[in-house]
Amino acid sequence: MRLAPISAAFKASVLVNMKSKSRFFLNFIVAAAFAVVVVASFFSVFSVADITFDLSVGENGEKYARAAADDMEKFKGKSLLFLDMGEVEETLAAYPYLKVNALEKKYPNAIGVSLSERREIFLFASGADVFVLDGTGFVLAKNPSEEKPLIRLSVTDIEGNAIPASRAEAGSTLVAEDGGILALVYTMSEIAAYTDNIAAIEVKYGAVGGEILMDKVVFHMRTGVQIWVDKVFDAGADKMKKAMECFETTRDYFKGMNFIVTSKNQETGEIEAYWTPVDPDGGQAVSP
Repeated sequence: MRLAPISAAFKASVLVNMKSKSRFFLNFIVAAAFAVVVVASFFSVFSVADITFDLSVGENGEKYARAAADDMEKFKGKSLLFLDMGEVEETLAAYPYLKVNALEKKYPNAIGVSLSERREIFLFASGADVFVLDGTGFVLAKNPSEEKPLIRLSVTDIEGNAIPASRAEAGSTLVAEDGGILALVYTMSEIAAYTDNIAAIEVKYGAVGGEILMDKVVFHMRTGVQIWVDKVFDAGADKMKKAMECFETTRDYFKGMNFIVTSKNQETGEIEAYWTPVDPDGGQAVSP
């Protein structure tokens, strides 16, 4: 069988179709490349290029802030659009002396961090360990290598046995079976200007079946004076304010008295604080 010759018109039609397909694929490749460039440019605009720090720290905090800033460098180059801020928070949480006040994405390409320093206030002994706490009971360090002039804080039960921490880890708040009395002690310590005035604190707490049997706190001031606050859960902060009024307005007459005792009038609700030479614990007068 003899095939009919291909006409010139058919050849021309095939050639046109091939050129058309070539142009289509060429246009597709150009468009795809352009899209890649546009997308890459878009995301590069949101690539983290700067991390700004707003610091309110002392010498101690400055050291940790520098280390934290170095650690934060790993986020540079990452897309701010998809950056997991939880990961950023975890990075900063490795520095318990630094309190994160604010953390934000600053578009198009920066992270903003506001930090302040947690101040060392208390030393809490628990078993063989000693923990450094800030003014809210947040654990800053464990077993410090050097002696620190901080407030020695202890908690005992009715029988005088030490109540240890049930949880104490750097970067979290110390937890003890204290019925919440420590939170009040932190507030009362702030009223007394922390380490400026206080050398040690004795917390005496006991409860049975939810009934509080003892909630007493003794503040050992650096001057040698003891401030006794009984029934702390009943207006403990107000009692401390009244005690500090006595402490700060001492007249010559009171200088031989070693104790300030607080109380609340159950009829009037009035808070009272007074000096006494008699030890509230033993009832013995102390000679001036």
